[in-house]
Amino acid sequence: MQPNTPTEQDNKTDPQRLQHFNVNTGEKRLLLRSEVSDEELDRLRPLSVIGGPIAGTPDLMLSLMRVQGAVLFTLWQGCIPMETCGVAWTAAGAEAIWPRMVELHQHLFGEPLPAARKPAKLPWLGAMIWPSILELETWEAGPLLDKLQKELAWVYLETGDSPIQSPPGAKLLTASGQSIPVAPKNGAVFSVAELESMVKGSIEIALPDNPRGAVLVVNKDAKLRNLPLNKLATEMRRQSSPPGGPPNSNPMLGDVVLCHISQLR
Repeated sequence: MQPNTPTEQDNKTDPQRLQHFNVNTGEKRLLLRSEVSDEELDRLRPLSVIGGPIAGTPDLMLSLMRVQGAVLFTLWQGCIPMETCGVAWTAAGAEAIWPRMVELHQHLFGEPLPAARKPAKLPWLGAMIWPSILELETWEAGPLLDKLQKELAWVYLETGDSPIQSPPGAKLLTASGQSIPVAPKNGAVFSVAELESMVKGSIEIALPDNPRGAVLVVNKDAKLRNLPLNKLATEMRRQSSPPGGPPNSNPMLGDVVLCHISQLR
């Protein structure tokens, strides 16, 4: 007797199954909700809102861009991007993030992403490994990345487009690749002095087109002062460009504060 294995036909009606595809190779498979634990999903839910360090991992961090019906997220080790994943649960969401994945594939590999690799059925998870992962020689990334991408995908699928009930925690993204939790002294909103202290100069607000209200606070004189490139903040801003438009590739320089717009005066 043949064992029961998931098929694409099964995926049409079973909400406990998710189509996964490897953007680099085109390989497809079906994932089961039973492959991930409720405990691990609960641990990642707060992080999934705005990103940041992933506890219990070797210096891994999460950045993300959300639209209605989909999310695009990147997993980093320090300031080195390792993998970008797209998760879509509505047709409109898939149409919003697929062009971003196509553009990123062209940027990383110098060739277009074959249209045939776009899944025809929802929901789906697409994973793209960055060439920069080869710079990491101290640990085997594959199994951990596979585990995290599946867990985060199910977090987003089960959360859907639910609104955030309270602003997530703010973070200081340093040019050296650190993500440090920060909070307003008064517990509610940052003063100008607090923000200037963190970015080491006069501030300017970058407003990504982010329905979750995330903003980036930067040093407005960073270019004149020749501050170093902030790879993590630059990628977050690029991912947060308006869907359908060109990605914002302007580099982010120096230390940057990531916070919710409600935390600014």
